[in-house]
Amino acid sequence: LGAPDMGQPLVDLGAVDVRPDAELDAATDMDPGLPPLDIVWPADAMDYANTATATYISSLVFPPLQNGAATCCYDYGARSKTPGFDNSFANLNQTLIGFGADLNEVLVNTLATGDLVALLDHRELDGPDDADGFVLAWLRGEFEGATDYATAAAGNGTFLLDPSSLEPTGEAQLYFDPARMTGGQMAAGPASLSLLLPVLLSSLELRVDGARMTGDATIGADGVSYVNGTIAGYVAVQDVFTNLNAVLVEQCACLGATGDFFTPSGNGTWSGQCVMDPGALGCTEEICFALGGNQLDNGGYCAVASTLLPQLADIDTDGDTSVYEAISLGLEWSGVSASIVGVTP
Repeated sequence: LGAPDMGQPLVDLGAVDVRPDAELDAATDMDPGLPPLDIVWPADAMDYANTATATYISSLVFPPLQNGAATCCYDYGARSKTPGFDNSFANLNQTLIGFGADLNEVLVNTLATGDLVALLDHRELDGPDDADGFVLAWLRGEFEGATDYATAAAGNGTFLLDPSSLEPTGEAQLYFDPARMTGGQMAAGPASLSLLLPVLLSSLELRVDGARMTGDATIGADGVSYVNGTIAGYVAVQDVFTNLNAVLVEQCACLGATGDFFTPSGNGTWSGQCVMDPGALGCTEEICFALGGNQLDNGGYCAVASTLLPQLADIDTDGDTSVYEAISLGLEWSGVSASIVGVTP
């Protein structure tokens, strides 16, 4: 399989629909039971930078399996195919390790190079016990000046805020409202967000529904640090294949596919217009061999993708458990205090 492209950021904290998945998650969500806060957002990106109480996400990993079972991060109960924590993406990573590609290596590299600079902001956080809740915002950023990953991960980094994280009015595009802080324990969600995740050799921007976030916080004068953090949610199988099709259309016209490359074939199954040897069709891009080819010894995983991804689906989204439509996702994270000192050009 080979390692995924490590030159692309893994997680894109971009535009997001933050409305809770009320119908799907009413029985199992972490809703703090508080009404949304009516807060005043900063007027612009510079004002936002000057007023942020920030955290830099310094580590982000897929947790290991134990005896084939997930060890993190959320249990969707009756909506799940299996008892206990639901994290089929961790199973996907374990499978890819067998092909020589560890997604955690991609995460580590993406953080180390600064391709991923994810910042959290805490609007109206009153302390380790916040009775009326606060707003937790996700922001994109960059290292500022001499800051590198080692400096940032030590809690001594300075950062620039990417204005594309904000609406023109100054409101963050991605936020949980309200989040909860009780005895220094943070819980936020559910919401929906957009993550750029690796699937085979392609980085796909995928919608994560039912997104929840937790962490043990230490609140200081210079920001908020976290340990024992978790992020959980689920990704629709349809969304994965829609994004794979978009990659193939953009980069692999040489495969000669008609219509969508991957199509549903009924009862939750999918099929692809796999070819034995993309090279014989004039294809040269590695991604075309990986997604379109059907020879494992030649780096082709088309049939594996169309079979494995639906098999990983373990979350029911429509009340009919004869077919599971979504793949559960869990990540562990930690964060350190951060100082946002300006905005990117």
